[in-house]
Amino acid sequence: MIKPYWPLLVGIILLTSFLFVDISIAHPVAMVLFLVLTCLSFSLLGFIIGIMRLSPNWLVSKIASVYIETFRNIPLLLQIMFWNFAIFLPNLPGPRQSLSLGDTVFLNNRGLYLPSPVLENETGTWMVVIAGAAAVIASVALYRWARRRKDQTGQSFPVLSVSLLIMTLLPTLAWFVAGNPITAELPELKRFNFEGGMQMPLPLFSLWFALSTYTAAFIGETVRGGILAVDSGQTEAANSLGLRRGQVLRLVVIPQALRVIIPPAISQAGGEACGTSGFGTSATAPRDPA
Repeated sequence: MIKPYWPLLVGIILLTSFLFVDISIAHPVAMVLFLVLTCLSFSLLGFIIGIMRLSPNWLVSKIASVYIETFRNIPLLLQIMFWNFAIFLPNLPGPRQSLSLGDTVFLNNRGLYLPSPVLENETGTWMVVIAGAAAVIASVALYRWARRRKDQTGQSFPVLSVSLLIMTLLPTLAWFVAGNPITAELPELKRFNFEGGMQMPLPLFSLWFALSTYTAAFIGETVRGGILAVDSGQTEAANSLGLRRGQVLRLVVIPQALRVIIPPAISQAGGEACGTSGFGTSATAPRDPA
């Protein structure tokens, strides 16, 4: 059984690699980060779409159905070219009129610009990384304790909120104690384009967006099939106990559906990772000089 905290361990490893390796857009670590980001985005979107597909609300269910039937039946390469050439390239503004989020993240027809971490003190950085790893270990221990406590007493514990608090406070405390060892280099608009920070070129951004929306349609159908595979008596028994619909999904249906959902979802994710050869076509897209 896949434990619910394994993505945290993967995130710590990737974050450590990201901090201590000089990454360019063609670096293998950058490609791994891109694939992980893509997998996370289409998994989350697909899971939401799959649950919406089974919603008792007619409008919500039809919206999910239209989404799945539309994106699933259009070839991926066509979607990449559509988003890049027909939507993003002609409609996004130039660098001087970039869409911004808090003057730290910028999106324009050249690509997506993000702050990049700068290591001021390697020893202090290791302190922050170790604190993050300790926070993950503490969260895992808390999750196991909460499960044993629930099995013995039937009382729930807010594991998610407490774990998020631990994983926020420990690295932050280590960051202050180490004297701000990690700073951020913000993208700055120069004469014709942004400099500094990290850049995701527009073709790569289009590839990420198309892969996420395309694969989410397949993941949504996988989630729907997994939920329908759970015997209806389980749902009826949960409803008879007075559980709300959200509790029925979270505590009864989803845990049993995961054993059906995970194998085809992993296969689909692996197929899409191998199918990123569309990047070659997308990356050669001409950029608007404006």
